Amino acid sequence: MTLLFVEVPSYAALADAAAKTLTTVLGPVAVVPGLRLASSDRAVVLRAVATDRAGRVYPLVLKAPVGSGLSSAREEAALQLLAAARVPGVARLLGTSADPALLVLADAGDGPTLADRYCEILADERKETASAFWRRANAYFASCGSPSRGC
Repeated sequence: MTLLFVEVPSYAALADAAAKTLTTVLGPVAVVPGLRLASSDRAVVLRAVATDRAGRVYPLVLKAPVGSGLSSAREEAALQLLAAARVPGVARLLGTSADPALLVLADAGDGPTLADRYCEILADERKETASAFWRRANAYFASCGSPSRGC
């Protein structure tokens, strides 16, 4: 398998991509990047603010992969599945961009993230390793019971 290295674009380019992505959800918006958050070596994570034409403000988190970009696709799939299962505390995925690779999330504030709820350090990014992790994570979240109970 050949992995392509993803170069992280400028913060302004990420904000422009987020604005284009959010147009289908919020209508035309202006996105201003803000503080860079502590993140892993696999992603650059920024707080940002989107403002629509009526002046409504939407706090966001922009997450751009570093390296192969595979973690971004996996995280997108996980967020969609966990949202569909109504797992509490999951950041709402507002949109994605392929060029540049970007996840646009509703900012959940300083509350716990999915990584705070379930996290493992994987030895590699092979299909078998990711599948095994996915099974363990699903079992963990299934053990939480009702969405209102949480983990």
